[in-house]
Amino acid sequence: MGRTTLDHAPPVVVDRACFFALVNSAVEVYNRETTGLIVGRERRRLVRGKPRRVLVLEAAYPFQTATRSVTWVEAGNFRAAHRARNAVDSLGFRTVGEYHSHTNYELSLSHEDLAYARDALAGMNGTAPPRWLELVLGMKRKEYARPRRPGVRWRSYRRKLGCTVVLAPRLGFDVTLAGYWVRAHGARAPAEEARLHAGFPRRDTGS
Repeated sequence: MGRTTLDHAPPVVVDRACFFALVNSAVEVYNRETTGLIVGRERRRLVRGKPRRVLVLEAAYPFQTATRSVTWVEAGNFRAAHRARNAVDSLGFRTVGEYHSHTNYELSLSHEDLAYARDALAGMNGTAPPRWLELVLGMKRKEYARPRRPGVRWRSYRRKLGCTVVLAPRLGFDVTLAGYWVRAHGARAPAEEARLHAGFPRRDTGS
């Protein structure tokens, strides 16, 4: 049998505001993990010079009541998480997935991550979208022997987005963002890696 694929899963374009909200959310609570909602919608955008139907990620909302540790994170107060999802919908936006960080720079979706995503989808009582996006932020703290100027340096990947963020002359973080599609219906279907694109010009700053 051939590989099971998610039907018509679009490329994912991460807008500037969403990307930096994800990074700030993870950096703020490091060395603990962060989690939250991803807001977006499908639109037509140019991807590598060609018009494509894509999923545009417009915003990220961190769960403020999350229970955090070095190796795991969960929404914690599930009623609060449910209220947050309802608020997004009531304001005319669309929740397309969730995100969380890994402080050991691991970029794969673990069995526990996948089970948590499926439990969240099952709790939506039939209102979940047919495909759900789980974003993983791999985080690695960097300490520099020589001072560096604060800024961002980008890295190129085929399916991921990555950069190094220098916060202070001797402190920075390597950040890599990976995405995975999860079926809302079909508990045994494997997650499939999404193709991520930056929806903004990536220019190196700092040194």
